[in-house]
Amino acid sequence: MLIIKEIKDLILEYAGKWPMIIAILLSARILGFLYLPVAVFDNVMIVCIVLYLLSKGAKLNGLYVVMCIYLPLSILLSQPAPLFKSWSRLGLFILVLLFCSPMIQNKTAKHLRKRLFYGTGICCIMISVISFVCYFLGINYMRANSGVLISDYMTSSAGTFGGITTQSMILGPISGVATLFCAYFALIREDRRFWILCIACIGSLFFSASRSSLIATIVGGIIFLHYFSNDSSIIKKRVLPVIFLAAVTYPIWNGALSGFSQKNAERIEQEGTVNSRSAKWSIRLEEFKDSPLYGIGFVSVSNGDYYEPSSGIIELGSSWLGVLSMTGIIGFLLFCRMFFRAGLNTIKYRTPEGALLAAALALVGVHMMAEGHIFAGGSHLCFLVWLIIGCCDDYRPE
Repeated sequence: MLIIKEIKDLILEYAGKWPMIIAILLSARILGFLYLPVAVFDNVMIVCIVLYLLSKGAKLNGLYVVMCIYLPLSILLSQPAPLFKSWSRLGLFILVLLFCSPMIQNKTAKHLRKRLFYGTGICCIMISVISFVCYFLGINYMRANSGVLISDYMTSSAGTFGGITTQSMILGPISGVATLFCAYFALIREDRRFWILCIACIGSLFFSASRSSLIATIVGGIIFLHYFSNDSSIIKKRVLPVIFLAAVTYPIWNGALSGFSQKNAERIEQEGTVNSRSAKWSIRLEEFKDSPLYGIGFVSVSNGDYYEPSSGIIELGSSWLGVLSMTGIIGFLLFCRMFFRAGLNTIKYRTPEGALLAAALALVGVHMMAEGHIFAGGSHLCFLVWLIIGCCDDYRPE
């Protein structure tokens, strides 16, 4: 395995000291064994970083400025219920945009985003590999629902392995991103040990039983291999042996697929209930029909969907449909412009780094079809999405 010095050299080469420290502090919020108010510290740190970046030059991306002007107007027009706390959550979301999206356009901000992208990727690898080991040790830090013992919760439902993270739905996409980074490092550094880490990350992905993360990782992997190099022989010589190894060891890791089968069975049982994903998609479309121009309000849902009355927490079931229902066709078109402009910018260069960025963007894009974290400023996955969009939009080959 990689020795400590090699890990240190990897971090310094790709992330750097301070971006890596920032990435670790931000990743700490998803660790299940930490009960400290990490999010409060993170928010204070982000405010300080944003102020520092603005002091280096307040050149802003016009498209993102338009979005930040439009979202408050959307709230004023739609008047969502106060329990959703739309204004405070909008402030937190704009802070995320200033921190990691392409909104701030000076050289310092772009450099930080790139370094933070690699630092976050390395953190994803660490979390995913450690979670893989934890699975065989019987360690699971996923937090159960109130009043439910984690031991009972694990045996009664699929998708309840979070490893060292708080939720399986976090471990899934984190492991997917980690898989892409491992493949990138294995190919770019010609180090086979990263393929071993890649297999461990895929294992964590399977153990999380996140179907959307699995599909998203497959799509991201295909895009990564397609755009990595014009020389197909490189891929054949280095990737095909890994595929062969996976096929040979199928009887060993086949058991990890049982979680997906159980989840499919549970989905069939839930079909038609308000908590099923298909029902939430239907609700999002109905909300869009009710207010197609400016939406029903930032981070809010209609009375036909479930939400937590005390906190206003909602579950959208899809980020794409959530943007459409909450901000209307105007907000949806603005977001599509941001997302696809970033994607087209990476694939036109056809470089290894561009392939990694395009693959990561495809992964989060597909994953957002089934998860609604796009506007959740306090979510690590929201930060990850906008960081990837930011780096893709910034990308220029060196």
